Amino acid sequence: KHILNRATAYVEEVGQDKVELICVGKKGRDHAKKMGWTILAEHLELQGSVQAQLMAEITDEMVQRFLAGDTDRVMIAYNSFINMMRYEQKVVEFLPLDPGELLSDEGGDDAGGGEMIFEPDAETVFGVVLERYLRVRMVTSQADALTSEHSARMIAMSNATDNCDELKESVTLALNKARQASITKELLEIVSGAEALKG
Repeated sequence: KHILNRATAYVEEVGQDKVELICVGKKGRDHAKKMGWTILAEHLELQGSVQAQLMAEITDEMVQRFLAGDTDRVMIAYNSFINMMRYEQKVVEFLPLDPGELLSDEGGDDAGGGEMIFEPDAETVFGVVLERYLRVRMVTSQADALTSEHSARMIAMSNATDNCDELKESVTLALNKARQASITKELLEIVSGAEALKG
């Protein structure tokens, strides 16, 4: 639900007439139809696992549309897993690529300052590397989203189990009290009957 709200906010910010969607999953597709958004493609049968081949096909399709000039920007909306108790909604830029992001190392220093030798030529190397980089980014985003979904389900089931245990204890206590009250009542009736016979 939260990611749908985040996607809706983004579409409203950009303008509905400027957005075309590739929906991965039924909930996203249903929401897009309800909102009247333009859907280019929909992929619904995910079977709860990462679909690397499907993600590669979607990536290739988006790259082709971008290179052909059919779109000037590609964004991905997904739930990003933080930890078992938390995930956040992200809408991140997929294309065009940020050269600074590609050339900087994890320390934040510019790694593009040195001279590089490419074998084969740079164009061939980047053609292969960038294709794989984009596919990995797409698969990673799906894995992130699935991890968030499974984590939320585990927490929901854990809470449901805890609630059932509490309810069971509460019902057991209520039944024991009722049984004790019934036994006490029967004993009082027996004692009262015995006293009446004595009198």
